[in-house]
Amino acid sequence: MPAPDRTSLAAIVLHVESGELGYAVDAEDIQAALGGKLETDHFIIYYAQTPEIEHDLWLIAEDHELRYAEVVAEIGRLPERQRMALVMREFDGRSHAETARVLQTTVPATKSLIIRARSNLGAAVHAA
Repeated sequence: MPAPDRTSLAAIVLHVESGELGYAVDAEDIQAALGGKLETDHFIIYYAQTPEIEHDLWLIAEDHELRYAEVVAEIGRLPERQRMALVMREFDGRSHAETARVLQTTVPATKSLIIRARSNLGAAVHAA
């Protein structure tokens, strides 16, 4: 299997730090191992510090910031109940049952709202 390029390594590290792969990794350990750290308004990217990659990472970071803004705007355009269900579940970390109580609906209806919100959000972001 070919080794990942340096840009891929930075992206992988971002996923590991966020816990998306199920690992708990300390950010200071990542930075100590790789040497480079790039911070934007919404993202922190750790990377193997080399002159060739720094320019590319700034471009990637700018792209991520633009996409972040697009996603936030599209979340704001979702129908209110879909938006509320999605935000409570994905950003506030509430359970389906708790979200259903707040929305005064059932758990299956809440799951349906979240599925429709994700679908609408995905379609809107991919269309942009």
